Amino acid sequence: MATLSSIARACLSAALVSATFSAAAQATSPAQPQAPAPQTQAPAATDPAAASNASAADTAFKRADVNGDGKLSSDEARQYPALAGKFTEFDKDADGALSSQEFSAGVMSGKN
Repeated sequence: MATLSSIARACLSAALVSATFSAAAQATSPAQPQAPAPQTQAPAATDPAAASNASAADTAFKRADVNGDGKLSSDEARQYPALAGKFTEFDKDADGALSSQEFSAGVMSGKN
């Protein structure tokens, strides 16, 4: 059974803390009209644990992608020490940024 690496767990933990504070802030501030977020679906997986891990990796990536440009810069990765330490290894095309595919492949590889 596939398990999340420490990088994904760290990103998810930070995402949960961030979501908690965001929810608290939204509950105390006036409602702001927002455009609905685009719906994306992870590819279907035959292993439910793998599908769950892929979804968790996708969620962690979106939380780490602070500016929402669809890639993680080294500055964004520095917020997560475990990710920052593997940034170059995960950046397979050596473009200085992690795509969601590079991030997912890295965290799902089980390398800690």
